[in-house]
This record gives sequence, C-alpha cells and structure tokens, in this order.
Amino acid sequence: MINFLLFCFFLIFILFLILLQTGFFVFFSFFAGGYWGAVLILTVLGILLFSEKPSRNSGFILAFFTGFFMDIFSGCFFGFYTLIAMAIAFAIKFILRQYLRN
Repeated sequence: MINFLLFCFFLIFILFLILLQTGFFVFFSFFAGGYWGAVLILTVLGILLFSEKPSRNSGFILAFFTGFFMDIFSGCFFGFYTLIAMAIAFAIKFILRQYLRN
C-alpha cells in the first residue's frame, strides 16, 4: 500500500513539474535550454526507487506516464518523449539486473 501511495505521489509530482516547465518556466531565460532536466532526474529516481525486484514493472509504468505527459504538453510529435523515457527505464533496468542485482 505504501509503494502504491509513493508511486501516485511521484506521478502527481511529475505531472506538476511538467506543467510548471511548460507553462511557467518558459518565461525565464535560465530554464530556456533545459526543458527535460528536472523531469528526467525525477524519473530516474523514481525508476530506481520502484525497481526493487527484477519482476516488478512499476519503473516502466512510471517512465511511460512521464513520457506520455511530456508528449501531451510539448510541441514535439506524439510518442517522442515516451520512447525516450521507456528507453531510459529499459537501460536502468538492464544495468540493475546485470551488474547490481542477481
């Protein structure tokens, strides 16, 4: 139950951060080049947090929804950020499975 609440909190916080980056931070010059920065860091942290067991796929679900929300609120074609986030989740899961956990 606690993992589900933490997962929902991460998802809501990521959505809030995406809304801030696309709607508010674009007016400031120091955020102009880093559109994906804070969301990427939070996504990687969430994937590492929720990928405790090799059989769990909650890191992929978090990456999918992060990319999906980024696609909704960005100007790129639909599916671009979803593919990037899923590739990052796959790479993290692969590294954790091969090198850190048996």
